Amino acid sequence: MAEVKKAMISSTSRDLPEHRDQARDACLSQGVFPLMMEHLPATDSDAIAVSLRMVTESDVYLGIFGRRYGYVPQGHAISITEMEYDRALELGIPRLIFIMANEHAPIDEPPESEEKAQKLDALKARLRSEAIVSLFKSPDDLRAHLHHSLARYKESHPTTEYRPTSSESAYFSRPIQEQMARLNKAIDQLTKDQFKVIDFLSGHRRVAITGGAGTGKTLVATEKAIRMAHAGMRTLMMCHNPHLATHIRNLVAGTQVEVAHFAEWVAKLVGKPYGFDDSWSHFAEPLEADLDEAFDILMETDRRYDAIIVDEAQDFRDEWWLVVEAALENPEHDILYIFHDNNQALLPHRARYPVVQSPIVLTQNCRNAGEVFDVVTAFHYRLRQTPPSELLQREGIYRKWIVQDDRPIQAVHEAIQTASSTMDPSQLVVLTPDDLGTSPLNGLEVPIEFAWRWQDKIRYYFDYLPREFSSPLRLPPLSEALTPTPADVRAVVNIAERTLRSIQRQAMPFTVRPKWVVDDRGLRLRPSHLSNYERLQFFATEDWAATLPEPPKLRLLPASLYQGHEHEVLLASVSAFKGLESDGVVLCALRPHNQLRANLYVGASRARYLLHLVIDPRSNAQLPRHG
Repeated sequence: MAEVKKAMISSTSRDLPEHRDQARDACLSQGVFPLMMEHLPATDSDAIAVSLRMVTESDVYLGIFGRRYGYVPQGHAISITEMEYDRALELGIPRLIFIMANEHAPIDEPPESEEKAQKLDALKARLRSEAIVSLFKSPDDLRAHLHHSLARYKESHPTTEYRPTSSESAYFSRPIQEQMARLNKAIDQLTKDQFKVIDFLSGHRRVAITGGAGTGKTLVATEKAIRMAHAGMRTLMMCHNPHLATHIRNLVAGTQVEVAHFAEWVAKLVGKPYGFDDSWSHFAEPLEADLDEAFDILMETDRRYDAIIVDEAQDFRDEWWLVVEAALENPEHDILYIFHDNNQALLPHRARYPVVQSPIVLTQNCRNAGEVFDVVTAFHYRLRQTPPSELLQREGIYRKWIVQDDRPIQAVHEAIQTASSTMDPSQLVVLTPDDLGTSPLNGLEVPIEFAWRWQDKIRYYFDYLPREFSSPLRLPPLSEALTPTPADVRAVVNIAERTLRSIQRQAMPFTVRPKWVVDDRGLRLRPSHLSNYERLQFFATEDWAATLPEPPKLRLLPASLYQGHEHEVLLASVSAFKGLESDGVVLCALRPHNQLRANLYVGASRARYLLHLVIDPRSNAQLPRHG
């Protein structure tokens, strides 16, 4: 495994956010890890120390200079941006310099002072004299320059064989392997992407890790929690979603990792009972008074931790982080790892994470196959930069039903029926952005096909009549309905009656009335010794259809009632299923919804191999294009 080069991205931030994003993406596309200071620490001295340390840790310096000089800390004569350049020059770190061209569109930022404008001009003149400078005319142009320059840098600075900074294993812990096997998902080895994150965390105490849905954030977070607990550290792993917390508890079973969802953890701290049911949503949050009391308790107790890992951190409010940090034994030195994907925030983005350095990025999608991946990446374009494995790309099914004529349940029936013909219902989950308590899907029964088709059996009995019973009229095409339609019934009765007349036989009373039975050989008429005449006589009455066995029905049940029985399908809200996954997902957005895009992204990305979307026309108009 090759060593990963690190690049310090140095620029002013408030005026160049899009340019910084393009710089990050260019680094990732070249296999270079970007170092960026996204948020200034509380004090100037901390900001200077952190930014200069990041320059020291880097292999190459990327300086991006626009039309602002930047922040000058009190007591200093130059900006932090210029300090970063000076440190790179002092250490002899390769420097790639990019200056905004005059042709670049105006930046909507108030002008700086005349003094800062003069310092910026002097700095740019210095840069041109000390380094090779590239001019960029737009964010996209900057990315192209960066991509080319980084490629040339890598050619002149080849990587060495990667040596882990620790004795980290490239394999998942046994509890994770065993639980994933119970979920019919074989997994043993971390991807290279995931292993690099695990190894990087070994030498860093406060880190944010981001990545799109399906990149394995929860598995990496859980694996790191298990390793720290095995090392004797008191480790807490938490999230906002109680259903995700249950999944994580199963993953860490048999270890010393403590798992809680945030509201439950706060309730236990303040001595209040806590429970949740199928109506839980991401709006369920602890009271402000309970947060204050929990903070006070943590300040006075030894119920604190050496390490805390937060999963799905985009769901946490700003004020929650104060309580989380208070739970660390030593907030300055203990471990806090934050895993998040801001694109999955089902409420408007709430918090800035208590981490100064830019996040580590997981890019390899390990979940969504083929057409499902195409849909997911339409919501999150960065995922497309690192597609799933070749095996996953060859699989994956996506279909969409647009609700017509205010008949949403009919479309739901068709989507579930089609899905159940592809995979076992136990592998399916039905998701909705709506509250399950008022959803028409709760308890819905969906008829599905038997392993046999009644149409095939009817054709069989007519096609194999002896010649003397053959009718000059052929059986017309039958519908594809799960049960015979009135037109199907009339068609079969008419053919049977006309065939009886053609052989000049009249109906006579049955000695033994025929009936349909289902056994290991499928659908058949009993008794088996029925004559051809008796079968025809049976089909000449509407009883042939009325006595067909009712098709089995799948029942949609919330988690509190779902037992995994043969004809049950799990029904869940999108928010409750966030962080989880299923082989097949039927996502039902039957009406316009707040935060529609986030709900569709989260819901669609839960699917591994099959995604069926049922959507109302107004919501469908808001879908991003894919493919």
